[in-house]
Amino acid sequence: MKADNMTSSLADSESSPVYTPQQFASREHIPLATVYKWRTEGKGPRGYRVGKHLRFLLADIQAWEQEQLAKESA
Repeated sequence: MKADNMTSSLADSESSPVYTPQQFASREHIPLATVYKWRTEGKGPRGYRVGKHLRFLLADIQAWEQEQLAKESA
């Protein structure tokens, strides 16, 4: 996939399997600073780096969300 195609596909957070920290914060309705704080505390979904850029896979976000729901119902 060419870089320009990848950029445009990353822009749509609802259909993209890769989220930026901003997209993840928007999805969860939390401040961006919380996303970075969770990273330093080892909380939140698994993330990875592409160069210096933090990214989250949709599957990891969904798994984390399910874990949070399970904790709430326990």
